Amino acid sequence: MRAPMAWIAVGLAGGSAVWIDVGWQVGLAALLSGVLLRVFTAHPTSWIAFGVGIGVCNGHLQQPMLPATPHIAGRVHAASGRHAMVASDAGKYWVKTAAHRPVVGEWMSARVAPLNPAPELPGAWPAHRRATLANAPQLRAREWVSAAIAPPADPASNRRRRPAVLRALLTGDRTGLSEQTKAIFRNTGTTHLLAISGLHVGVAATFGAAVGWVSGRPLVLAGWVHLARIMPHLFGMAAAVYYAQRVGWPVSTQRAVCMVGAAAVATLAGRRVDPWQVVGLAAVAILIRDPSAVASLGFILSFGAVVALIGWTPVFAARFGSTPRPVRWIGQSLAATLSATIGTLPILAWAFQQVALSAPVANLVAVPLIAGIAVPLGLLGTVTDSDGLVEAADITVDGVMRALSALQWGAVHPAVGPAGAALLGAGAVMFRTPRLALLIGLVALTPPQRSTDTVVTFPDIGQGGAALIEFSNGQTWLVDGGPPGRRLLHWLRRRGVRTIDLVVISHPDADHFGGLAPVLSELRIGQLWAPRRPRPTEDRFHDLWRDAHQRRIPCRVIGTPAGVSDNEGGIVVTVRDGRHSFLISGDIGQTTEQRVAKHVAPVSVVQVPHHGSKHSSSPELVAATRPIWAVIQSGRGNRYGHPHPAAVERWKDAAIAQTQLLGTVQFRTDGIRLGAAHWVNGRGWVPLERTREPPPDP
Repeated sequence: MRAPMAWIAVGLAGGSAVWIDVGWQVGLAALLSGVLLRVFTAHPTSWIAFGVGIGVCNGHLQQPMLPATPHIAGRVHAASGRHAMVASDAGKYWVKTAAHRPVVGEWMSARVAPLNPAPELPGAWPAHRRATLANAPQLRAREWVSAAIAPPADPASNRRRRPAVLRALLTGDRTGLSEQTKAIFRNTGTTHLLAISGLHVGVAATFGAAVGWVSGRPLVLAGWVHLARIMPHLFGMAAAVYYAQRVGWPVSTQRAVCMVGAAAVATLAGRRVDPWQVVGLAAVAILIRDPSAVASLGFILSFGAVVALIGWTPVFAARFGSTPRPVRWIGQSLAATLSATIGTLPILAWAFQQVALSAPVANLVAVPLIAGIAVPLGLLGTVTDSDGLVEAADITVDGVMRALSALQWGAVHPAVGPAGAALLGAGAVMFRTPRLALLIGLVALTPPQRSTDTVVTFPDIGQGGAALIEFSNGQTWLVDGGPPGRRLLHWLRRRGVRTIDLVVISHPDADHFGGLAPVLSELRIGQLWAPRRPRPTEDRFHDLWRDAHQRRIPCRVIGTPAGVSDNEGGIVVTVRDGRHSFLISGDIGQTTEQRVAKHVAPVSVVQVPHHGSKHSSSPELVAATRPIWAVIQSGRGNRYGHPHPAAVERWKDAAIAQTQLLGTVQFRTDGIRLGAAHWVNGRGWVPLERTREPPPDP
């Protein structure tokens, strides 16, 4: 059967992804099934089953979870941003550093504390799955000492035009990049140029092979033809390994080096280089060494792009087969960019929710100049200590950055959950049936149908407050947005929310309005309500207010009495549908609670004030609302100790739903019935049982 390594890699990836959820007996059964199927059939399922068995068994061979410890020491086994997999003699740790970007291979010694990972909203990319698959405790480094593998500094960097970009391209060190520079790459779909992809390794290997070919010419004259034939492959592999070592061996580099090595061996053995065999072998090598790599964004993006390049590029390039050479070259370049986009779209739509409109044109400009000129000149200049070559690379990078700045044409924001990503992934490998692939992609990207009920959702956004209200008449309100970050925006897009009729800031604390900044910037907003305007010292609140006005969002100040604290002067929202109502209280204190209690009727669901703090939940508010459900939004392991046991006790007559225990909580009513559910990763919405009957009709 053609390309068995590719099919084994598919099964191995599946087994590596689920080994922690199944026993080793499943792995042995899969191995046996693969052998038996291979005896009786040549179908790819035999190799897939064999790969699944290897993946499951290989996962169970990992070292067990380590106990908690205040100090760790070991080598960095894998790195992603400020996270590192540190391998000690006893096992692995998943460590988050404050500012240091770990490099694969460096030695690290750190004082650590348990890390409370950010909660995952419904359908979010499982950012913590890799640590789980690696049996690695999640820790936060408070102090550390490292023997970093630092690339040599450029003594002339102070006179370079783009020193940070040049350093990122040559070494993978992106710490010096400004947010504006990162945005340019992100808005033009060229971030992969900074990710040290296989393209960079290919350039290094090609350059090394050229040097090897030149070095082998004297051997040909001396009659050592076979040795001369080997020289380009040896030099190409050496250059690829040298470059990978300089940039810290990210997953994409590991994949590219494996592919270069496999292709060199096949060529020297006189065998045809099958791209599917080569990419399958690379995946197998990486996953055998580190099964948890299957849950890393770098692994999926890298292999997704390569698989799509192999499968889709010929499909698109065939459209330009009979055109003039310049048109054919442009067409093939556009085909490669479009193919890579198809291969990475499942993760782009799931984890990042952004595809740049100018990506095909931007890559057409940037890739040849960066890969063909800047990187080779920069590497050669670094190796030979030639300032002139590095200067030429810097000039090229500067020209590319100027061109990219003019190519920021905006972006589309596809948003899917795991099911949508799986559909997109299935479509990405259907290059033999393009029309069916297009249909599957359209189905995957279709927004979910809106419910005809009123739905109120309290997302698990950590230590903060937020509530999404979707009315049966089609209107949508958002009360608060939780702490700073884009998680809330991504969740709203996955729910199909692109327009919000009313955004309410209950009070100007960052744990309630921080997450609203990207929401106001990227969604259509009807109105914004706030209790007051920003004060001179409130920079973050000022920026939010400014952005709202710049986007021409009508802003209304509800008004706070003079001398009243922000908490006491917060906005309280009550909504009703039929016999059921909801009270969203923000962080109001007891004085405001008592005032609200005089005007509120019994409600079905109440958001417990101030995250269930010790002095919240006055007896007057509890007696006046008499809710069926009391929702407490607070973060796991928060430093305030929320919710306080005394506050929880005051709501004992209601069914209590804590987001830090249950995750995201959702209520749904048609005006008569009231349903409650919470989100469980891997299972979806699971019903919650209530403890008493709803209040009578008012």
